[in-house]
Amino acid sequence: MAAERLPWISADPASLRLFEQAERVATVPTTLLISGESGTGKDYLARLVHELGPRRDAPFLKIDCASLPPQLVESELFGHERGAFTGAVERKLGRFELGGS
Repeated sequence: MAAERLPWISADPASLRLFEQAERVATVPTTLLISGESGTGKDYLARLVHELGPRRDAPFLKIDCASLPPQLVESELFGHERGAFTGAVERKLGRFELGGS
């Protein structure tokens, strides 16, 4: 099992339930939204779900959308073609393309 690559160390019942949920959702072909306060381990949980799933050998794409300026979100995520807007002097791949999605 891929979980050996990313250890989950906890004896807390709530954390163990969260790990069990991660195992269940990892195999479901769906989008997963993980939200929570800063410092609660959202990145770790996302990586764990990735490692437990069938795409564990594919790239893991981490994007902090809050850090992207609103006017650049579309271009950053999906890329753009040369001439798509003022200043677009060459084609730029988006992060989804770069991540293999």
